[in-house]
Amino acid sequence: MVVVQGDIVHGDAERFLDTVRSVDVGAVLLKSPGGNLVEGLVIGRAIRASGFTTGVAPGTACASACALAWLGGTTRYMDPTSLVGFHAAYVEESGRFSQSGVGNALVGAYLNELELGFDAIVFVSSAAPNEMNWLNAAKARKVGIDVVLLEADGSEVTIEREVSLRLPSGFRWIVLESSTSPELLKTAELADQVVQTQNGYFASVIGPYEKFVADNLKMTKTFIPSDAYLSSGNGFLFALSK
Repeated sequence: MVVVQGDIVHGDAERFLDTVRSVDVGAVLLKSPGGNLVEGLVIGRAIRASGFTTGVAPGTACASACALAWLGGTTRYMDPTSLVGFHAAYVEESGRFSQSGVGNALVGAYLNELELGFDAIVFVSSAAPNEMNWLNAAKARKVGIDVVLLEADGSEVTIEREVSLRLPSGFRWIVLESSTSPELLKTAELADQVVQTQNGYFASVIGPYEKFVADNLKMTKTFIPSDAYLSSGNGFLFALSK
């Protein structure tokens, strides 16, 4: 196994290629906030060309350029507590971020090579540079990104059955409302997910977000009820199809 960890910077793709040339590799484990877009794309293409699988470990996150590299896996593994985050390509000028047409074109070409469908491409490329579309098991099923879920003991979990939606440390769902029936949720249309909980209730939730982002949204977004609260997802069993 090759581990890709930390910021992805210029020269990392060549380091990755040098590493995999010298060892027998079956899987690539990724844990990174992202970094250089082109380096991430080269790593992702190398992963696919070599037939490697990719994975994100329990309770960790892989975002931006890291997430694009993870998509290159011939089989993509996640734990139910893993997160993989995507946003549009961007450039930074004088501390300001703006979308990069060239960068997004490169990402689009890469996603086409991976034969991802329309819903998956929109999910991967639609978040603004200062935002993030976080992929979990429920959203993977919804947008058509093939993922294999593994529990910590290595056993495989099928997304069709009950899957915990607990989050890595530092991330939270915003729970808009809960009820004994999904039909009684007045905020269901505003939610990113409607989830079932261990105690038999249903909840409309948005996110997930990093905790400081969730706290800010609670204070600034008028559509979020005053009694909304943050949850790590411990006790959330699975998301209903919307």
